[in-house]
Amino acid sequence: MSRLFVLESPRPFLKPFTASERRGRICRKYRMPKGTIKLISDRGFGFIRTAEGKDLFFHRKELEGVDYDSLREGKEVEFEVGQDRIGRPQAVRVRLSQEQKDAR
Repeated sequence: MSRLFVLESPRPFLKPFTASERRGRICRKYRMPKGTIKLISDRGFGFIRTAEGKDLFFHRKELEGVDYDSLREGKEVEFEVGQDRIGRPQAVRVRLSQEQKDAR
């Protein structure tokens, strides 16, 4: 006759989900940083000035929901900060901020 052994959780360091988390009622909102377009190049890239005063590079392939040719300097955008191949910070998932979309 075989015996069945009950083992403890293989990952006891993880806390279990609460009932509301299991039902999906907790929604953590993440605000994307905002900035303004500082410079647009005709070669397909540009720079965004963040609220902290830093400049981040972005490439036209990182734009979401906006055409590169419609961007102008001074427009407010939302973005996420990622890294390029070398590890330098750059703006990714760039899109117009909600105020700019409403003004269209």
